[in-house]
Amino acid sequence: IDPLFKKLKDEAKKLKAAEKQGGRPFKGDAILAVHKGTPYRLLAEVLYTANQAEFKTYTFAIVKIRE
Repeated sequence: IDPLFKKLKDEAKKLKAAEKQGGRPFKGDAILAVHKGTPYRLLAEVLYTANQAEFKTYTFAIVKIRE
């Protein structure tokens, strides 16, 4: 997913530059909030793209909605 890759790669560059200036170390962590109706194929493509942009560790955010 090219537009996503470009955004994530830019963010990785920013975070690495901040690290060099004394900021938090860039570990390549990403937090994902995914709707339960998201197709698995799309999720797999997003994770692959994030990995290519140097985000290699994923945490899934769970949001419980009141019904």
